[in-house]
Amino acid sequence: MRILLVFLLLSQSGSATQSPFDGTWVIDSDSTQLPQKPAVYLLAKGMFDWSGTQITADGHDQKVPESGYWDTVSVRIVDDRTVEIISKKAGKTMFTEVDTVSADGQTLSQVVKDTTEVQAVTIETVSRRLEQGPNGSHPLSGS
Repeated sequence: MRILLVFLLLSQSGSATQSPFDGTWVIDSDSTQLPQKPAVYLLAKGMFDWSGTQITADGHDQKVPESGYWDTVSVRIVDDRTVEIISKKAGKTMFTEVDTVSADGQTLSQVVKDTTEVQAVTIETVSRRLEQGPNGSHPLSGS
């Protein structure tokens, strides 16, 4: 009986350290309102433009219109299919985003690490291309 009691106590202590949020979560697409307009990006001639905000894609922090979550953004071209975007507020990293375009150029995978709270959260989204960017632009460009 004592062995059973010790086993039960030990098995309970392991589960107490696990958060109810630990694990893999999947969005319920039936209850989610997706954006009505596609995201449009343009990365060309060393400049990155999204939603009318344009910054130099040189990996350095640059002032952008302030939001509740950031006041600077840096954009760095990692390679011919990957771009890293880091958003900061008062010098603290809030979001780190890595955007990767598939080899065929038709899919964009975005992995965002959200560090706005005490415990970081990683979000991954996959989007399909609607339109190509202009000739000579980075494959991320388009909608």
